[in-house]
Amino acid sequence: MTGAWAGLGELLRGAVFLRPEGRLTAADAWEHAAALRRRLGPHCRPGMLIPVLQDSCFEILASLLAVWSLGCVPCLVTDSAARGLLPESGAVLADHPLPSFLDGAGCPVIMTQECGAGGEFPEFRTSMEDLPLLQCTSGSTGTPKTVVRSLGSFLREAAIIPAIAGGISLEGRLCCSTVPVFHAYGLMFRFIFPLWAGMILLDRRVNHQEELEGLTRIHRDPVLITSPSFMRRLGPGRIDLALAVSAGGMLPPELLERIRGYFASPMLEILGSTETGVMAWRHPETGTELWHMAPDARLLLEPEQDGELAGGLPAGHMCVDSRHCEEHNAVFTDPATGREIPVFRSEDLVELHSDGFRLLGRRSRIVKIEDKLISLDSVERALCRTGLVSDAAVVSGSTDCREITAACAVLSAHGRELRDSMTPGRFAVALRQAVRQYTEPVAVPRRLIFLDELPRTPTGKTDYPRIRELTSGEAAR
Repeated sequence: MTGAWAGLGELLRGAVFLRPEGRLTAADAWEHAAALRRRLGPHCRPGMLIPVLQDSCFEILASLLAVWSLGCVPCLVTDSAARGLLPESGAVLADHPLPSFLDGAGCPVIMTQECGAGGEFPEFRTSMEDLPLLQCTSGSTGTPKTVVRSLGSFLREAAIIPAIAGGISLEGRLCCSTVPVFHAYGLMFRFIFPLWAGMILLDRRVNHQEELEGLTRIHRDPVLITSPSFMRRLGPGRIDLALAVSAGGMLPPELLERIRGYFASPMLEILGSTETGVMAWRHPETGTELWHMAPDARLLLEPEQDGELAGGLPAGHMCVDSRHCEEHNAVFTDPATGREIPVFRSEDLVELHSDGFRLLGRRSRIVKIEDKLISLDSVERALCRTGLVSDAAVVSGSTDCREITAACAVLSAHGRELRDSMTPGRFAVALRQAVRQYTEPVAVPRRLIFLDELPRTPTGKTDYPRIRELTSGEAAR
């Protein structure tokens, strides 16, 4: 093989995918990709977008190889995001039944697991560095958009991960995951990095605690790729891991305290974006709040103009200058040199310390109430610090011409016990009094909704538009 295939052949040489019925290898993926290519070819022309709607790592790899071989752009997206890509798509590759708005929408749907195997690839001389991958993001700037990164940028990013993982040997370990591949964190840590590091990839996602515990009884010290939303659902127990990696929202101290006895392993927490990949990291089990920039990435601070965010410490917007960043949304003027630097300007607000930085929250999550700047994220943490709440989502609102905060909360066992011992109104008052110990009085939620579980987006993040709907309804206390 020459060109891209030679490079990919070397990258995938030892690839192993673990399925309930047995193991599949890179050789199986190449053969399956050849069969997919034959099915896909009549529907495609070079440059077309091809949605890849799959959860199987093996099917994803075969689909990427087939799409790239035809000179097309694979799009690892959610089913709903694929809808907007259909006018530019030749076909859809899927491994699960699709919603009605996609299935039968005039674009051929190819069920990849039904395509079999067999055949050879043609010579294909595009550089592996330039093979494209398209993903969709809600946009840190608030505007949904598509982002195209090259496979080369993902591989360069993969090469920095061992430096932040604490020197743990990963080759040959099982990589299991609770997150999908259609966002950048899942794509990198569940798929690309495990292939790069020579790990065994669990083909499908882990959805339940019992599945995870069953895997750890069979496989010694696997690596877990997960998120705060999965960790919040964990009950009592203990598992041995080589490493637990989390992203998709900062792990609050209360959650870390609760799961500390469950994960007998180091933890790696990731701050990143679709545009840049890994921006920063920390090892939360050490108790530090401070984050560190990824190797070869710089933090450039753009001062916040709308109010004072921190007493005496530099604070402002996080701007990232990284060699992995192929998408830039701002220009930063270096005050020392006057030179303009293309950067990714995050919506994250940070406070700069001598040995790292502290996250203050998203710019869109900082609101002004009675002339005070309030971080809605900090109010969520305050609710959890009371011990009465295990998970919370806070939004801003208004009542009687006043700005207020409103919250949906999941009660802890202690919180449920206290609620059952008094009237709903008295419990709401008791919770608000407890929250006042940890935040500004004006930030204490005036409206409260209690749920069994917070609504989540397909990527596992809190669904804040739905939270806003719930807290503006009649049931809000």
